[in-house]
Amino acid sequence: MNDEFKQFAAARYAEHVRGVKLRCDALDFDVQSMRESLTGVKGVTYSGTPLGHGAYGDAIPDGVAKLEQMIVESTTALVEWLDVKREACECFSRLDSKSYALLTYYYANALTWSDTANLLGYKSKEHVQRELKPLALIALYDVMPEEWRRNFPNAEI
Repeated sequence: MNDEFKQFAAARYAEHVRGVKLRCDALDFDVQSMRESLTGVKGVTYSGTPLGHGAYGDAIPDGVAKLEQMIVESTTALVEWLDVKREACECFSRLDSKSYALLTYYYANALTWSDTANLLGYKSKEHVQRELKPLALIALYDVMPEEWRRNFPNAEI
C-alpha cells in the first residue's frame, strides 16, 4: 500500500468516527432545544376550546411524546458513539503520543482544528493539518479496524 492510499483509507475511518460524534452532538442539541421549547409553554389558556380538542388540547402531550422519542434516539446515538470512540481510541493509543492526541482531539472528540492545534501546543492549525495530520492518518491505517482497510463502496460510473 502506498502512503496516499493509506491516508485516504484512514481518513474515511477517522471521518466516520467524527461523524458519529457530530450526529450525537446534533441530536443532543435538538433534545435540549425541545426541552427549552416545552418549558417555555406556560400559562396556556383553554377557554373557548373543549379540553382535548384543537391545537391546545394536543400540543403539550404531543410535544412530550416527541421529546421522549428524541431522547431515545439521542441515547441510542450516544451509546453508538461511545462504542465507536472506545474502538477508535484503542487504535489511536497504538500510535505515538502526538498522533494519538491529534486523532483523539479532532476525530474522536470532534474539536476544531484550531482547538486541536492549541491543545497540541501549536499556534498554526495549518501546520497541524498539513504536517501532522497526514503522518497520523498514515500510521492509523496499520492499526485501524480491518473492515475499514478493505470495504470501499463500489464506484458508480
